[in-house]
Amino acid sequence: YRNLKKGTPLNHAPKSRRLISISVELAVLVLFCAALGYHFFADNSYPMPASSADPYIFLADLGMDGERTTSFVTGKESTVTYKQTHLAEYWQCSEYVSYHGNEEWLKQNTYILKNKNMVPHFTIAVMNGSAFAPSKDGFKSVTIDGLDQAWISNYLECIAVKGNMVTIFTHPWENEKDMIAALKSVSEKWNSVE
Repeated sequence: YRNLKKGTPLNHAPKSRRLISISVELAVLVLFCAALGYHFFADNSYPMPASSADPYIFLADLGMDGERTTSFVTGKESTVTYKQTHLAEYWQCSEYVSYHGNEEWLKQNTYILKNKNMVPHFTIAVMNGSAFAPSKDGFKSVTIDGLDQAWISNYLECIAVKGNMVTIFTHPWENEKDMIAALKSVSEKWNSVE
């Protein structure tokens, strides 16, 4: 209005009201995505230690105290991969041991969830994502002192739940008695940490 009184013609060209330029916004976005990607995709793998206070178990805890070896099938070493997200801490473990002339192996995924209310749905998701059971219906519930819930499946997989901790581990067992003994080992380890 003031410019019209002075006799200056109106300028209809669009004016930028941006306080921050697009290039600065783009740079901040790229840095944020890089930090987020590093957080989710960083490889935090390390050789499996001989012992640990972390919530996963070892073949030695199951009575198979042998010499660590590489997998003769995959050539991989015994490793632990640790990740922490906004919803959980997570350990993915693979262990290979030479025991009485055989290669024994144990695969496990152990989670400490941030919210205990997530446990029932998360456990069902773990069961449905199982490698050897077709669904949650493929698991049989068992009672283990010191655990809130426990399941076994097909002489291969065990699931243990206590508080906000959930683990699924895979090993070729001879019978259900050995699977229950393995779940008792998890219970002992988790109850000794408290």
